[in-house]
Amino acid sequence: MGDFHLNGSKQESLIVQELQNRIRDLEQSLAAASSTIEILRSQIHKNDDQPQPRNDSANSKNGQHLPRHHVSQIFNNQHTPMLLIEPDTGRIASANPAACSFYGWTLEELTSMRIDQINTLTQEEIHQEMERAIQSGSSRVFFFRHRLANGEIRHVEVHSGPIQEGEKTYLFSIVLDISERKRSEQRLSMALQASHGGAWEWDLRTGMARWSNEMYDLFGVAPGTQMHTENSYMIVDARDREHVRSSIDAAIASHRDANYLFRIQHATRGERWMETHARILFDECGDAFHI
Repeated sequence: MGDFHLNGSKQESLIVQELQNRIRDLEQSLAAASSTIEILRSQIHKNDDQPQPRNDSANSKNGQHLPRHHVSQIFNNQHTPMLLIEPDTGRIASANPAACSFYGWTLEELTSMRIDQINTLTQEEIHQEMERAIQSGSSRVFFFRHRLANGEIRHVEVHSGPIQEGEKTYLFSIVLDISERKRSEQRLSMALQASHGGAWEWDLRTGMARWSNEMYDLFGVAPGTQMHTENSYMIVDARDREHVRSSIDAAIASHRDANYLFRIQHATRGERWMETHARILFDECGDAFHI
C-alpha cells in the first residue's frame, strides 16, 4: 500500500489518523526489508562469474542443505526468512536460520517438506505461481498465506525469482511477514466505513491511481473502475478543479502534505463537499513520485 488519503469531515478523519500512522510505520519497516532483496539477488549473480571454492567437508559442515556456497553465506548473514525451492517438485532445498525461527521448524524438518505444506494454496495453484516466477526471469512479488509449525496462519509477501546452479534452477524466495499490516488495513477499512471516509493512492509517474472500496461509494463511481489522473480530476466539480490542481502543485513545490476542500456532483446524492489529506512522497532527487 501507499500512503492513505482520507475523504470525509475533518472531525471524522481523526478517527482513522492513528491507524494511518501505524500503517505508515509498518510500511517503512517493510520498505527497509524489501530494499535488501535486489541487493541480495545481485550478490548472487555477481558471484556467478567468480570461481567458488569446492570444499565438500566445509560445505557439509556449514551448509549441506545449500546447493551453492555463496548463497549459504547470504542466508546465514541475514535476519529475513529465505527459502530455496525446487520448482519442479516444490521441495524446500534450503532455509536460512531466520526462516527456521519464523516457521518454527528445524532446518532438517523444513528441508524434508514441500512448499505446499506451508502455503495454503492448492498444489495446482502453487505450481502455477512457481511457473510465473520462473518464466519472469527476475524477482516477482507474491502475496500468500503461510502455515507455521504451531498451526498459525500468517500473511506473507514473498519476493521470488530463479537462480541457476549448473543446469538446475531454484526459486530464491525472501519472505516478509505482513500479518500486522493486514490487520491494520482491516481495522482501517472498518474505521473508514464508520467515518464515511475513503483511501486512495496515486502514482505520479504512471498517472495510475488506486482506490479503496469506500471511495467508489463516496464518489458515485462504478466499483472496480480503473482510476487515473484525468478521470480523477473530472470527478471534481468544475468550479473546484483548478483549486485542487493548484493545491497539489503547491504542496509538491513546498514538500508538504496536501490538504484541500472541493465539491463533487454525486450521481444519486447531489452536491457533496469533500476534504482530502494527502502525504506526498519524494525520491532521492527531491522529485514527487507518489501521493
